[in-house]
Amino acid sequence: MSSEKPHLLLFDDDEDNADLVIDGLEDEGGFQVTWVSNEKELSEKIEPDRFSVIVTDVSIRDSSEPGYEIVEKIRKRHRIFRVPVIVYSSVVSVEDIAKQQNELYFDYIPRSESWLGKLVKASKKAAKEPGHLVSLQYIEQRLNNEGRLQQTIDNLDDFPELAMLGLESLIEGKPTAETIIKFLRDKFTDNLEWDVYEKILVRFCKETG
Repeated sequence: MSSEKPHLLLFDDDEDNADLVIDGLEDEGGFQVTWVSNEKELSEKIEPDRFSVIVTDVSIRDSSEPGYEIVEKIRKRHRIFRVPVIVYSSVVSVEDIAKQQNELYFDYIPRSESWLGKLVKASKKAAKEPGHLVSLQYIEQRLNNEGRLQQTIDNLDDFPELAMLGLESLIEGKPTAETIIKFLRDKFTDNLEWDVYEKILVRFCKETG
């Protein structure tokens, strides 16, 4: 088993607060932390198969969007999925954030008493979850290295999103991993289709082990 520290990406525009969070995550959580303070830095640092967890503040100075929405936007732009996102805030209630929850938001930490300890605990738990930031390119490379690109993918006939997107012929023909990868790469370029794309990619990743 690797002894490397799990790598965590912290998005917070307040340097004093970031220093506090970094100290807790590194000293108590055992993480290697990369800190970014604005959207440009976030876009430059985020990449597939690098970070185990993303932690973000809600309030980002000079932005009309909350931190978690910026993370989501950039994650989609880079076609990255399966990463636990932890959100903390002192100005927005956890309930308000939870209304926008999807399967990629792992936890919500209100900045109240003992919040830093709770954040560290949630981050350590999230780091043990399966999957890192994974791209389609990474999946293709992994399967190619393992000699499994021609592996037949079964059990997709009960997956309605595939039929919605014109994949009936692939379902009927028991497609190979390589066929599905090519379809996904060629078809999905619009962020409006991302939610369906992501569901297929998550399912595909499960089917290919």
